[in-house]
Amino acid sequence: MKRKYIQIALLAAMFFGCGKEDHETLYKIRFTSLYDPHTKNRYYFLPAGTKALLSIFDKNRPHLGNITENLHITSDGSGYMFSYGYYMTLRSSTYDIFSLSENRDYVSPLFFYNNRYAQPENGVDYIWAAVKDVQINGPSDVNLLYRHIASKIDLTVTIPNTYSSMTIRYIKLTLPNPSSSYLDLENGTIYPAEQLTGPVILEGSGNSREIYLLPCQPHLTVEVSYNALLTNGQELSAIATGTVPVQMQGGIRYEVNVEPGSIPEATVTVYAEDWVYVPETIEYSKLKQSK
Repeated sequence: MKRKYIQIALLAAMFFGCGKEDHETLYKIRFTSLYDPHTKNRYYFLPAGTKALLSIFDKNRPHLGNITENLHITSDGSGYMFSYGYYMTLRSSTYDIFSLSENRDYVSPLFFYNNRYAQPENGVDYIWAAVKDVQINGPSDVNLLYRHIASKIDLTVTIPNTYSSMTIRYIKLTLPNPSSSYLDLENGTIYPAEQLTGPVILEGSGNSREIYLLPCQPHLTVEVSYNALLTNGQELSAIATGTVPVQMQGGIRYEVNVEPGSIPEATVTVYAEDWVYVPETIEYSKLKQSK
């Protein structure tokens, strides 16, 4: 009988202990993505329908890990982010809050280990935001300022002065190899790839292409296959290649200009700038590099 009393006492202690935790006050939290007028040109404004992954860590209960695993929030296009409802709730504590988006209306399955996502992809415009040491003691607004952490290339093929016309057959580019890269959720960085893939045909038509890339250490190689009519009336079918003379860095947009020269070489000129979005106006601060 004594043993049964002990068991009942233990069960009662467990029940009421859990009950105290369950009845702890929860506060309404609203997530926003609103510009600070002093820093707005450094951050990206999420269009309506853009989805983002939300990760929240309770610093006073680190054993819980990410308490919002696989929770998505969606931009309404006016600076507010919603999950399943207008608000979510959190208990009083201190939090680190991270958000990652692929800048589109869905989120691919992203599996993190020790806050790292292995083998992020080329062709994805990853954007990231973080607010650390957030004190929640009542209803609160948490503002997430997103920034680009991948690289972007806007590539244009220029017609040489000695050509009357030129038709692009294809444009190929070596790409960063995802197997040698990872995305760090805590710091908002993509580790530069150490290797490249073979040449890949870029989608598009005309003489321009746009592509999102992982940062990488090796220099990329571009290949342009084209037909041309020279000013002297001669017809030409050729392939020109060149090297992009910079290392791709996260958060940077590159304007890459390729001009076929003495076949098979091409002159590649690069303008690099911080990859930012400013409503109605874009301010450029460029560094010219060429080879």
